Amino acid sequence: MDGIASEDSVQRAFLRGEEANYTWWMDGSMNKTFEPLLTEEWGLDIEGTVKTLHGKQEETGAGCNPTKPGRPSHV
Repeated sequence: MDGIASEDSVQRAFLRGEEANYTWWMDGSMNKTFEPLLTEEWGLDIEGTVKTLHGKQEETGAGCNPTKPGRPSHV
């Protein structure tokens, strides 16, 4: 694996130097990784599972709960 830095090496390198240089390096690395994938066709397949919630819990909403319509749930 030539040319691939370990996570520890990158973390140590980021502790010194200018942030702008590291941002440039990160952008270039991400572009090399993801640009070839942008030419591929792909599809996103998501199957949601409804989790009925009881009581007052955070981040709940009246969603499409097929068994108890209008009740708080997470999907």
